[in-house]
Amino acid sequence: MSLLEEREIKIRRAHLMEDVMAAYSDENLCLHKLKVTFEGESGDDFGGLTKEMLTLFWIKASHNFFHGENVTVPSIPLYRFRKEGTKYTTIGRILAHTAALTETIPCQIAKSAVVAMVFEGDINPDYLLKDFLLFVSPAERLLLKQAMLDFSTLTTTQKDRLSSFFSVNGLLELPKKEQINDQILTLAEEILVKSPSRFYGLMKKGIPMTHFETFWRQLTLDHIQCIMDAQRPTVTKVISSLKTAEDLRPEEERAFYFLKEYLRGLNNDELLNFLIFVTASVNLPVDGISVSYVGTFGIMRRPVAHTCSNLLQVSTSYQFPGV
Repeated sequence: MSLLEEREIKIRRAHLMEDVMAAYSDENLCLHKLKVTFEGESGDDFGGLTKEMLTLFWIKASHNFFHGENVTVPSIPLYRFRKEGTKYTTIGRILAHTAALTETIPCQIAKSAVVAMVFEGDINPDYLLKDFLLFVSPAERLLLKQAMLDFSTLTTTQKDRLSSFFSVNGLLELPKKEQINDQILTLAEEILVKSPSRFYGLMKKGIPMTHFETFWRQLTLDHIQCIMDAQRPTVTKVISSLKTAEDLRPEEERAFYFLKEYLRGLNNDELLNFLIFVTASVNLPVDGISVSYVGTFGIMRRPVAHTCSNLLQVSTSYQFPGV
């Protein structure tokens, strides 16, 4: 997708979401390349600052205009809709530009949401179920998985929790062993597709026709699944993405080992913070993360990231992990 010449935008970190939304009130902005500056900070934008701005925007937007656990769908309380509902068209515009500039689709958004915006018709039940299990809380996920795997093993307390889960989400029928999968899929379709449908329509309005014709309409269901699954980070995938020289000196091999051990100890939020530090994005970079080595000591011994090239420089002076 070809974009027009650069447009400069200045962002205040303390008001990032408001500034980004204001910038994208211009319908033509997403037809251009960007040159981003953060107010009060020096640095040229060779792509890293643009990625950082969009990454931070989607983190904030996922809390303010979406809901869900590991994946989200658009949602705001009804009392906010009349005043803020139209903002979803701007959010759709930002989604289109994110894909054009970074070649990624924000991994916070459920695949079902992207499919519902791009395609018409029913969504693959496998998509719905996988997304729904990521959408609910970890405790709910364990309960639903056990119910689908072997309903007969549920205790009375677990069955009561399952009934409450169904009731709270609008399915008043008591869960039944022979219907549990269909019942969960019914909830998934209602929560991930039908309830947010008006938000999907508003977001779709924000995607320029040129973007739709050159990118979104070219996607298939398999494309969406491959793109979003490949970009969704896990500790194992991040470690596998690390690239370094084949012939390492002993001190470099030790530093590389310590880096991998450090990553193995991160929780999900910490892992996302690591990716933002190194790549300015929460999406796993397609070309991986390059690791190089420097011989810094003392207070200079700290990792240095180059987000434009997804490069991490680590010191070889560590003798023990984190020391």
